[in-house]
Amino acid sequence: MVKPKRNQRRLAVATSARKLPADRSFTHRLVGDGLPKPSSGVLPQASVVKVDRAVSRLGLLTAAQVSRRFKVTRQAIDRWRREGRLIAWEVRKSQFHYPSWQFDSRGIPYKSVSRILKALDGDNWAALRFLNELIPEVGEVGHRAIAQGRDQEVLAALAARSLGAFS
Repeated sequence: MVKPKRNQRRLAVATSARKLPADRSFTHRLVGDGLPKPSSGVLPQASVVKVDRAVSRLGLLTAAQVSRRFKVTRQAIDRWRREGRLIAWEVRKSQFHYPSWQFDSRGIPYKSVSRILKALDGDNWAALRFLNELIPEVGEVGHRAIAQGRDQEVLAALAARSLGAFS
């Protein structure tokens, strides 16, 4: 009989009802003990080039760009971000970028954006991803459906997913 390797023994111990080994560094990663908290929209490991590429690909705007485009003060944008009314991605320390699609033609954030952020426990990155993808239940990309006034359908799809009903 082949003797299991040391890491395989640790995994078996960690996944059984028996006591965890004293050295939890290996089992910590495998078992998922201490899962990371929801993201705050910060990617500390990403290089500047990768971040800049993502910003341009996603069409994100700085606070100054949002301010100029929608004739809103930067202070109002910052206040809306802190209140959880806007999706914001902190690209660099205290430098936030905002998806332009979360604003209506007057520069007011859609009310459903704050509801989506609240449903996702303030996870900006998850909200950004959810609203940038095709939602099969709605038949449209999330942010386009919101712009069309189909907020309730988008919120219902998110609620269904949080209950385990995946599309």
